[in-house]
Amino acid sequence: MAIDNHKFAFAAAATAGLAYLICTVFCYFWPQFSLDLMAPMVHQTNLDQFMPLMVITFRMMLFGLVQYVAYTYVLVYYFAWLYNHLLKRA
Repeated sequence: MAIDNHKFAFAAAATAGLAYLICTVFCYFWPQFSLDLMAPMVHQTNLDQFMPLMVITFRMMLFGLVQYVAYTYVLVYYFAWLYNHLLKRA
């Protein structure tokens, strides 16, 4: 069964964008807890040195959202294309 590249990529990008917005809100209201959660994900034990850099503005949030959605769309579109291409060869 083939995947519609655009629909699949759009759904993934919309989901990633929503996750990014939720994460941004979480970082805005609970910055220290956010760093504590992130540390193990980047193989660190302490990210406190980054605390002064955690300034979330609307412009920064919007710029990050656009990048996150665009990169997700492109990567998932390529994934769907490659999947369909390999499906045809099988």
